[in-house]
Amino acid sequence: DCNTGKSASNAMVAKREFVGSDAYNLLLAAMDLAEKTDAPTADEANLKNEDAAGLFSSDANILHKLETQELGDPRTDEGFKSFFTAYDNFKAVLTTESKAQDALKVCIAGEDVDANTCTTRLETAYAMAGPFECISRGSDDECLQAVQNGDAALAVVGGFQLFAAREDYKLAAIVAESTSLDLGSASYYGVALTKRSMCSPDAIDGGQGSITGLDMSLKGQKACHTGYRKTSGWVLPVGKMIDDGIMDPTRWRAEAQEENVRVDAETVEKFWDDNVCAPGKTAEGPKLGGEIYGEPGGGGLCKVCKKD
Repeated sequence: DCNTGKSASNAMVAKREFVGSDAYNLLLAAMDLAEKTDAPTADEANLKNEDAAGLFSSDANILHKLETQELGDPRTDEGFKSFFTAYDNFKAVLTTESKAQDALKVCIAGEDVDANTCTTRLETAYAMAGPFECISRGSDDECLQAVQNGDAALAVVGGFQLFAAREDYKLAAIVAESTSLDLGSASYYGVALTKRSMCSPDAIDGGQGSITGLDMSLKGQKACHTGYRKTSGWVLPVGKMIDDGIMDPTRWRAEAQEENVRVDAETVEKFWDDNVCAPGKTAEGPKLGGEIYGEPGGGGLCKVCKKD
C-alpha cells in the first residue's frame, strides 16, 4: 500500500506512576498479559463496544502489552513513540497554531497593594517573559500557599517567610535582591544596639563584627526588640541565643502551651524576666491565632513598652 504513515489504535492510559504498581500487575494478570506480550480481548464480557461500554473498539481482537523489551518503558518518550509511531505527525499538525502563552501569575501580599499596577509594571519591565498577572493575598504566608497550590508561579518574600518558603512550603529561591554586584550583599546584617564592651573590635572600628557578650549574665536585664519575629529585631538575636544554648526553649514549652503562646515568645519573656518590649504580631503569634502577648506595663512581651 502507498501510505503516509501509521497511527496507533486505541490504547488504555494511566498515570505514569501506575506502571509497575501492584494494581498494574493485577490488571495485567487479569488480562492474561502478565507473562505474555499479547492476549485476546475478553469477548464474554462484551467489552468490545466503545459506544456502550466505553472501552475497546468492536473490531478489536488482540490486546498488546506496551511494556516489553521491544517497545521499552511506556513511561518514557522513547517507549511511547515506539508504540505511537505517528507522534511527530500529530505534533507537526497540532503546533501549526501558536498557543497563546498563559499569563505568569505573581502573588503580592498586603491589604493595600494594587494588583493591576503590579501587572502593568511587570509587563513593562519584563515584556519578554510576559504576559503577567498579579494576584493579591492578605499575607506573605497566603502568597506562599498560593505558589504551593499552583494558584501563582512566583512570590517575593523575605526573612522569616523566606525560611518558611523552603522548609514548610518546599519552594525554591531563584532570584534575590541585592544592594551591589556582590552576591554576598543579597543578605544584610542585623545590627544590635548595645554596649561597646559586647562588640568585637572590628565592629567598634567601623567595620563588620559579631556581638560577643551574649551569655547568661544577661538574664533578667532589659531588652527591646523591633517586633515579634522581625528578622533583625527578633529572629537573628533570639535565634543566635537559642542556637548558642543561652536561651532554652525546652524549659518553657509546657508553660507556653498552658498560656496559648508560641514557645519562642514564652522563652524570651522568661529569659528577660518580663523586662522586654517586643511589639506587634504575625499570623502565627506571639499568642496562638495571631494576637499580641501582654500590655505595656503588664508583662508578656510588652511590659517595658511605652504606651501610645
